[in-house]
Amino acid sequence: MAPRPAFKTAAAATLFLASCSEPAQVVAKPNVVVFLADTLRADRLGCYGGPAGTSPRINDFAEKGIRFAHATAPSPYTSPSHASLFTATDPAAHGVWNRVLLPSGEPIFPRLAEGSTTLAEALSKANYQTAAIADGGNVSEARGFAQGFDLFASQFRGAKNRVENGINWIKNRDASRPFFLFLHTYQTHTPYLPAPEHVEKFANPSYQGPLLEAWRGAREKASKGPIRNAIRSIQQEFYRPLLPEEGPPNPEDLAFLRALYDAEIAEMDFEFGRFLDYLKAEGL
Repeated sequence: MAPRPAFKTAAAATLFLASCSEPAQVVAKPNVVVFLADTLRADRLGCYGGPAGTSPRINDFAEKGIRFAHATAPSPYTSPSHASLFTATDPAAHGVWNRVLLPSGEPIFPRLAEGSTTLAEALSKANYQTAAIADGGNVSEARGFAQGFDLFASQFRGAKNRVENGINWIKNRDASRPFFLFLHTYQTHTPYLPAPEHVEKFANPSYQGPLLEAWRGAREKASKGPIRNAIRSIQQEFYRPLLPEEGPPNPEDLAFLRALYDAEIAEMDFEFGRFLDYLKAEGL
């Protein structure tokens, strides 16, 4: 489809060529935003044939922009995929893996080498202001991802908080310079704790299986402390005991799990749309 740009902010760099016989035109550098929803399945988005209602704002964005029909993550894990995104190299080249077990059984987490050239570093050299508002975990300074960023804020807070922080950073930036903003969220990552109003859109209202109470209990536990610290315990305590170790799960339970995931997508999509609305309102 032909792109119909609605924003001055670009998602990719554009190469401008000038005739040698004419003076070169001074072209304003576009602002660059990367909005990344971690562990988001393409087949749950409407623009890729997924269920209705999960991603209206993403669908609209895809309709007006460029949608890639064939795109493959370089790794099934967060850290190596992000390292590839930032360096344009494969995991075999940048050496970042999810984790490596030592002979003693102790895990280590390889970080991006300081000698790597990142997207943020390249744009910083081009006089861009650079900021990363990430959801923590494996997208952290400890993994080497802060290279080239003037600001690297990494805390597990969810899409709403990350978008609000991103908007605040844009408001307080130096408006005389172009900017690169990396927004990252684990909203669509386990342990799937969407708000009830989003779950109601996708779950069977007659479902009264064990995962319903597990979801309620998980939300209550997460509300009492940092979500990041509760992820593994929530999965182990509330969800895994209810899923069979062998064979497929109960169809009704599986449908409810999918509803939780779709609800998380809808919640993330709403925040994505709110961010786009801000950019448009500001003429960015």
